[in-house]
Amino acid sequence: MFPNLSAELARRQMTIKSLSQETGINYETLKLKMRGETEFRRIEMQKIKAVFPTCSMDYLFNSDGIVGDCDSE
Repeated sequence: MFPNLSAELARRQMTIKSLSQETGINYETLKLKMRGETEFRRIEMQKIKAVFPTCSMDYLFNSDGIVGDCDSE
């Protein structure tokens, strides 16, 4: 549901589980949100954004398809 976020996870060889551990967001909750079954809360988006500081929130949470890029380190 969030192809850019998924792409950034892949670029960093991260899993949803490792993102969950790094952000403190419950793993099962994060899986549901990544699938688009439930919505991200603003605080969750900010925690994820902190893991990808060179990416904008608009880029990470665009659900329409891969648009643009972020300056990956």
